[in-house]
Amino acid sequence: MTCTATIPSIPRYTPGPWDYDMDYIVAPGTDGRHPDIYIAEIAHSDEEGRIALPEQQDANRRPIAAAPELLEALDYLLEQTVDMDLKYGIGLSEGEADARAKALAAITRATSQDRDWR
Repeated sequence: MTCTATIPSIPRYTPGPWDYDMDYIVAPGTDGRHPDIYIAEIAHSDEEGRIALPEQQDANRRPIAAAPELLEALDYLLEQTVDMDLKYGIGLSEGEADARAKALAAITRATSQDRDWR
């Protein structure tokens, strides 16, 4: 079985590493002017009360800050599996094919300029 999947190239976003500092997700500024720039803010208030519980806010900081590394790792993993498939003709099991499809969908969602992916 030969894989015909095309792994989308990752568009430019603020490069990692990202980290969190109190209520902000931060990263080194790309222009060298600031050691950290704000990427996102963890909201603590909203007029309609649509905020996560404090425990969820703490838990949300970690995966958000890890997003660039997770995306890079997933893209690399897919690249390696496609290479193995093409080089050695290793067919994918149904579970592996489903996993690859989910990974490609996640990369597309994370990198798409089109907000109509929901």
